[in-house]
Amino acid sequence: MRTFLFCTTLLATAALADPEIVVVTATRTPQPAAKTGESISVIPAQEIKTFQFVPVSDALEFTPGVAINRNGPMGQPTTISLRGAESGQTVVLIDGIRLNDPSTTDEESILGDVLANQIARIEILRGPQSTLWGSDAIGGVVNIITQRGGDTPFALNASAEGGSYDTYHLNAGANGTSGAVEYGVGANFIHSNGISAADKRNGNPETDGYTNLGLTANTRIHLGSDVSLDLRGYYTDARVDFDDNSGFVPPFLVADSFAYNTNRLAAGYAGLNFDLFGGLLKNRVAVTATPAARPISNIRAWPTSRRTTSSPSARRASASPSPATASPPSSATATTGATPPSTASTASIRGPSAR
Repeated sequence: MRTFLFCTTLLATAALADPEIVVVTATRTPQPAAKTGESISVIPAQEIKTFQFVPVSDALEFTPGVAINRNGPMGQPTTISLRGAESGQTVVLIDGIRLNDPSTTDEESILGDVLANQIARIEILRGPQSTLWGSDAIGGVVNIITQRGGDTPFALNASAEGGSYDTYHLNAGANGTSGAVEYGVGANFIHSNGISAADKRNGNPETDGYTNLGLTANTRIHLGSDVSLDLRGYYTDARVDFDDNSGFVPPFLVADSFAYNTNRLAAGYAGLNFDLFGGLLKNRVAVTATPAARPISNIRAWPTSRRTTSSPSARRASASPSPATASPPSSATATTGATPPSTASTASIRGPSAR
């Protein structure tokens, strides 16, 4: 006799059910969620810890009205849509810093490399918010807020885990309050050799791994009773392998390649907060900077004997070599630039481009 156990867990994220929850995304100032008049959900830190989410996109999938699309395993391009809007019509923030990528055609957010570490809560604001967050906030706003401050000068939390496919994940974070300074810092690292992005049943044994290093910092310095300085930072350096070799004859199957994509993002925020007229007028002057680099490297190795063939059928065959007959990478010669479709080249390297 076999016994099967089915367990279904619902993630409670409706902020309006709890009037004590205070949010900042709806009006850009602290307000009780029940008084904002907006459709807003909150994913608290305890639920992120309980469900052991690794990428933030996994946590967002539980929220009503949110659609997450990821092109493959963790680290692949990930888009978010609120209430059916286009991917570039949702603003994604981490500590007030935009993660939308201006190099893409619709300025979609760089969400695939954001890991869940040292997060205090995630606020999801649904509906048009162009007045407060700009013209691209048509679907809504996702605001990721990291830990800052605490009841003690120093509090440390760390975790380590590992699993199949040479996967290991390290998290560390610290936060506290010392005098006039509230701070929170976090670091995370994940690596996995993964599996082949191309179908292994078609003779593609090469694995496509993923590596990601992420850092966050969130500090507030109280310069006076009505003046404070905010300093925030976010950094990620990730590499993900993928397969893009394909034959030029049916059935056009994807084959192993040495292609990989690196994503580097460094974001900084500095803001001065000051109140006037006894707190009746709250002001903030801030500056942000977000340099990003997302180059794609692609090296293909082709057998030397097939480069000298002249018949069309041989050229078609040489365009899709099997991994068992491909020459080692060390014997290939590299050329830079695009290769014409009719010419078989031993290797091609593509420079920086947006994926």
